[in-house]
Amino acid sequence: KNTIYSYLEYLNDSMILYQLRKFSRSYKEVYQSIPKMYFVDNGFLLIQGIKDIGRFMEGVVFVDLLRKGFKINRDLFYYKKNEHEVDFLIRGGTEVKQLIQVTYASGKDEIEKREFKSLIKASNEFG
Repeated sequence: KNTIYSYLEYLNDSMILYQLRKFSRSYKEVYQSIPKMYFVDNGFLLIQGIKDIGRFMEGVVFVDLLRKGFKINRDLFYYKKNEHEVDFLIRGGTEVKQLIQVTYASGKDEIEKREFKSLIKASNEFG
């Protein structure tokens, strides 16, 4: 178990893999949450045999948010409550500034209701 954590830390330190934590107003809850992993290069996903276009797109958005200067686990998080998850939550100071949901669909009709439902629930919670 400690070996796995060490390898993850090495990948994180080398800026190959990033660990995005779940948003909470509790510092303790943030660091006890299970992080979502993002590779800085989607090629690492292809090497592992992962061909999920939605996951690739989420990785591209993540890297773009980093390039825009958002700091991981300081002002950039993911949000999850019960079965509802929002891919990215951007915090400014103590306020939630933006929620971002990344979805792959060839048309508007294909976007699942659960994607909208998660955004609406989070929007209602944060005002």
